[in-house]
Amino acid sequence: MILMISYDLIGPDASESKAMFLRPKERDPNKVYDEVKKFIEKNDPKCRHPLKSQWFVETEKTPNWWTTELMKILDHNDRLFVCRIFPNSMPDSDKRQDTAYAGAGAMSSEIEWLNSHLR
Repeated sequence: MILMISYDLIGPDASESKAMFLRPKERDPNKVYDEVKKFIEKNDPKCRHPLKSQWFVETEKTPNWWTTELMKILDHNDRLFVCRIFPNSMPDSDKRQDTAYAGAGAMSSEIEWLNSHLR
């Protein structure tokens, strides 16, 4: 199955500032991105990474598994979204059904990858 993983790293809010001083290590967003990247690439070496905080993975593991494991890296106030992507069953406006997903800019290779893996 193909999953999309998307996340945002959220800085601590004012109510957490005291707790942040008690942490054994300072939270560096670049380090968190690196840890997430290593984890995802370890579990799917052929994954796609179209945007800084978005991944496509081909896996037999469930969205719940990915969420549980990634939340071991992320903080409780970070945002994480994991979903399974299904082939598009509706035809395009031109009545063709050969394009599951579309995108713009430098996304063409990721869109091609999605279309080829979702058939």
